[in-house]
Amino acid sequence: MDLNNIDILEQIVIENATRPLRRANKKYLKKLNQYKSDVAIETINLLHQANNTILNVNKLLEQGEIVDSATLMRSSMEKIMMAMMIYFDKNNTYEEFKNLKLCGRTDNTRPTKVLENFKLKIKEINPFVFNDFEDEELSTLLDEMYEKLCLYTHSSIVVSMMIEVNKNNDEDLFIAFFYQMVDFLELLLYCCLKYLCKDKKDHIDMICLVLGWGLHFVRIDKEKLNPDYINKYKEYLYWDINSHFNDKYNDILEKIKIESKELNKDISDNKEKINEYFTNLLIKK
Repeated sequence: MDLNNIDILEQIVIENATRPLRRANKKYLKKLNQYKSDVAIETINLLHQANNTILNVNKLLEQGEIVDSATLMRSSMEKIMMAMMIYFDKNNTYEEFKNLKLCGRTDNTRPTKVLENFKLKIKEINPFVFNDFEDEELSTLLDEMYEKLCLYTHSSIVVSMMIEVNKNNDEDLFIAFFYQMVDFLELLLYCCLKYLCKDKKDHIDMICLVLGWGLHFVRIDKEKLNPDYINKYKEYLYWDINSHFNDKYNDILEKIKIESKELNKDISDNKEKINEYFTNLLIKK
């Protein structure tokens, strides 16, 4: 099999990771709705809406709508976290959630507090996926993801910059990261639903899933990957007063180069094994 054929690799990812994951999420939601359990209806409904929102995000990203997709991703992330904290903390979070005057304003239902509490439960939700991470790494991952999504949701200069990105048809420079975020959210939803349904079986090919995350960077126009081209967007971020953001978020150009380089190296170093693995997947189909 030609590992340079991106269309074939993408189809393998869809068949062995994307579609099985979505089928599993749909099955889990149906199961939670059908059988009585200790899962509150609010938890089920929030996860149901989070799933619908994720599907809508993918449609928006296909159209290059980065800002609107980020807004929906933030909403989906908040729903997933709140749903699980209602399940884990019935005495506080759930009780405050029921009260419209309190929800979102009190200690246990403020989004930032829900995020802090959710971090403490994520390894319990799925040890297989998350145990390899240090606690600090997981905390930073969730914090930075949520903060980035907030920047695109609020009326910030980041939103203004994305208008310029669209004008220049440069969505491909940024959209790969947003695809990675929505892929992570879909996996996170899968982990939560799997946990609530007490299912011990695996339904997706994690190798294909990780490959899919890397493939998002392959279709970026390589001619744009130079400092002069990308630096023009710093003007719209008022870099003279916001350069401190570079300490927390690596330069977009460097991140793209690193992701692309690592993917190419992994494929090159393990070409025979990867070729055999994916060829077997194609034969099974």
